[in-house]
Amino acid sequence: EIQVDQQPVVQLIKSHLEAPLKNQDQWIDKVNRVSLSTALDLDVMGELRKIADESAISVFAKNLKDLLLSPYFGAKGVIALDPGLRTGTKTVVINDEGKLVADGLIYPLAPKNDLNGSVATLRALKEKYQIKTVVIGNGTGGRDLYDALRSKTDKEFDFHLISEAGASVYSASELAKKEYPDKDVTVRGAISIGKRFQDPLAELVKIDPKSIGVGQYQHDVNQIKLKKSLNAVIEDCVNYVGVDLNTASAPLLSHVSGIGEKLAYAIVQTREDTGPFTDRSELLKVPKFGQKAFEQASGFLRIYNGKNPLDATFVHPEQYEKVKDYAFEKSLDLKGFVQSKDEIRRFKESKKYQELMGLETLNDIVDSLLAPTQDPRSELETVEFSADIREMKDLKVGSWYQGVVSNLTHFGAFIDIGLKENALAHISEISEKFISSPSEILTLNQAVKVRVIEVDQQRKRIAVSLKKEAGTRTNQAASKKQSRPPQKPKKGTMADKLAGFKV
Repeated sequence: EIQVDQQPVVQLIKSHLEAPLKNQDQWIDKVNRVSLSTALDLDVMGELRKIADESAISVFAKNLKDLLLSPYFGAKGVIALDPGLRTGTKTVVINDEGKLVADGLIYPLAPKNDLNGSVATLRALKEKYQIKTVVIGNGTGGRDLYDALRSKTDKEFDFHLISEAGASVYSASELAKKEYPDKDVTVRGAISIGKRFQDPLAELVKIDPKSIGVGQYQHDVNQIKLKKSLNAVIEDCVNYVGVDLNTASAPLLSHVSGIGEKLAYAIVQTREDTGPFTDRSELLKVPKFGQKAFEQASGFLRIYNGKNPLDATFVHPEQYEKVKDYAFEKSLDLKGFVQSKDEIRRFKESKKYQELMGLETLNDIVDSLLAPTQDPRSELETVEFSADIREMKDLKVGSWYQGVVSNLTHFGAFIDIGLKENALAHISEISEKFISSPSEILTLNQAVKVRVIEVDQQRKRIAVSLKKEAGTRTNQAASKKQSRPPQKPKKGTMADKLAGFKV
């Protein structure tokens, strides 16, 4: 039964008595529209809003999961650049432990255009820290900087242009101030760019998900439901990947099952006070870290090169004794057992331990021990954008270009092809077969080859297709590297080249 607001009807009847309508049909039609439209509109709009919110939140959650679990560079040093024009390009060096070891400024872009001096500085940093990977934020001037440095240095460096969405939000946050109290916001932004390249999951959990450039209408949906959904995604991703107990930040640790914000900061404080953890059981020495928290969290917290080799795996401590017993039966110490792939496979076939531990648990343990790496994410693959496009006017309709999926929505996929403007592949241009969602075919950060089908200079819009065209090859992720003549380094001491850098 629909409840009707009677007041408009009463007003209409009163007005009719005062000035009767000329015909009865007109009066009845007006009564019906006034009495029913408000209630029905509210009901229908409420239901549609609920469906739209759920749909938008689902898209955002899927995108966030893909982003957090995107391929990672790992524990290797990087030089990170946050492009700037008048104020210079912020340059930081982050070592293989994720620690800032140097920061300063270079001026490769206008108005100074000191490209030679900037390249000399990068070469000096490379020599001093033995780092050749350079990560560049894709903000204003990012593509110009990427092209200029790449053409000037040939293959001396590995250049990567990545999204810097959210870096400015992090750099001004209270967390950033705590982590780098003596650095200004520009340096913190460059640090965020470099560290998210090393480990997207560890760095992006520090930023409000709504600020990292993925999703659809995230500021318009029910914010309570959105926050709950995104927090669940983050926790699932962290527990799926696992956390290095001796390097993880407090924000990352806080998302591990059984650990909240207070315990996370207590773990970090204990680590700073007493040194690195060498055994998972040492977690019980952390203030207020009880047995229940240990049971929930310990399987997701890894210690590399510790006392117990099982601490570097997903094997839960409650299963340690059974694994040790099997190794003892085979006259092996635990380290020898973990290093023997053949013995681990025989462990899986043991009827005794299948009954003792349960087949599913035993299979999980064996899969973990046999994994080539305990991090289930794939390693980063290099993607190079076409060197002959710098602006929209350089694009040629019908030509294929290298791209990376930067966002997914219900109606299509946004593709970064190395320009300031992202291209849009409408859902009808993604696959030869019918699909109901772009996520059936694509994932965030996936490398793709796209064909330009329309360029609208006036509205700054680029339409592309992933579908095969007659006479063209199918979509491919690989791209060929450009070959350029080598440049001889300029003379000068390393001290001269690194003048102004804090190391």
